[in-house]
Amino acid sequence: MSDKPDTEPGEPLRPDEQTGGEDIEIPVQPEAQPVREEAAERIDISELGEDDIREAVQKAEERDRLYDKFLRARAELDNFRKRALREREAASDIAVMDLVRLVLPVLDNFDRALDSASDHKKFKAFHKGIALIEQHLYKALEEGGVERIEAVGKHFDPNFHEAVTMEDNENKPDGTVLEELQKGYVYRGRVLRPVKVRISRKP
Repeated sequence: MSDKPDTEPGEPLRPDEQTGGEDIEIPVQPEAQPVREEAAERIDISELGEDDIREAVQKAEERDRLYDKFLRARAELDNFRKRALREREAASDIAVMDLVRLVLPVLDNFDRALDSASDHKKFKAFHKGIALIEQHLYKALEEGGVERIEAVGKHFDPNFHEAVTMEDNENKPDGTVLEELQKGYVYRGRVLRPVKVRISRKP
């Protein structure tokens, strides 16, 4: 048999041919670990000159001053926003109150019409229709934040009541509201119109 290899001259040998058929483990090189950056050198304050220390102190003071100025400006902005919101709400309330004041005389006329028509049988249908309209109007006002001031039987309160007349009455304590002469209203706790009343007094 010939001892010549099966490969042609110039052709590279296969790995098993190079090693005689034995497997060779090729060592794997470990991945290079990143080189850690050395810690920054600490500054020794004793090495600083007086000018350097003075400059550092001035910068710290300037920083504190600017931060305090920033906090004050932010607080002023928050206060401005809250104040603007309150003023806008107040302006809206005033507009609503002015509108309701225009409607109140209409309600008064409804009351008068109902009082006068209720005594006539032929006006029963008319009375019923007007009463229904009045109820709807009151309901709309209540949904908008308008409420009637209840006064009869309560002690006179100048914040909500306007005394028109006084009546001697032995059965009621002084200052008791006996009758409402004109209805009063509040809007979100603010008086639109005080209720006009007749109150009692001891004879």
